[in-house]
Amino acid sequence: MIVCFSKNYWPTPKPTLTLLVDEEIFNETGTLPAESRSMDCTYVGKGADFGPCFKIPGSVMIERKWPADKESLAVMLRNTRYLFTWDLVSQTNYDAVRCGAIPVVTRWHPYTKEILNTEIGELPHGEIAVIDGQAKILIDPDSFKEKKEKFLANYLNIAVNNRDRVNSFIHEMDAYFRAQGDQ
Repeated sequence: MIVCFSKNYWPTPKPTLTLLVDEEIFNETGTLPAESRSMDCTYVGKGADFGPCFKIPGSVMIERKWPADKESLAVMLRNTRYLFTWDLVSQTNYDAVRCGAIPVVTRWHPYTKEILNTEIGELPHGEIAVIDGQAKILIDPDSFKEKKEKFLANYLNIAVNNRDRVNSFIHEMDAYFRAQGDQ
């Protein structure tokens, strides 16, 4: 029995157990639109496992140990325009979207764009591209807005229904191991 939280790690997991934490502090209530914010942040996370990472110039570094608590992280993200992320598989990216920030992919390796398509939906994001020797952030505002609305609705639905997902998982696991015992 292979259990995953996302089909990105195993093509046919049985079951998939996507659990999300719906911490109310991660929200964009009363914030400026991302485009009107002036602070940018860099998040390395697990990205260092896949190659060199660095703080994007002019940004504030978010580290696993800093800010020291979730509330402080939420305050930062509610004031962040771009979250330059080296870690494409991180709750921090989800929290950024929930706080109104725009995650910007700094490097795809070792993944492809499919890693951002999960059971929640596609993580809305921008990308860094070098055009004429200049680093540019590529974002289609209309597409981003549409993806963000879908993502946030799916996120909330999954988080609210965690108990049902766990109960379903328990029943599937019980049935699986009972069937194994019958063999």
